[in-house]
Amino acid sequence: MTICDNEQLIAGLAGEIFGQWMLIDYLIVDEHYRKKGYGETLLIEAEALARL
Repeated sequence: MTICDNEQLIAGLAGEIFGQWMLIDYLIVDEHYRKKGYGETLLIEAEALARL
């Protein structure tokens, strides 16, 4: 999952789902975009995807 601003990558999350478990390998947010909720947004989306 990624978040872009004007086609520039600003945040991303990589992980895997195993049965009823989710493993997040990386959660990265560009330092200029931190403290703006982008990491939280990615985690919420990942959690929703894991519940499918």
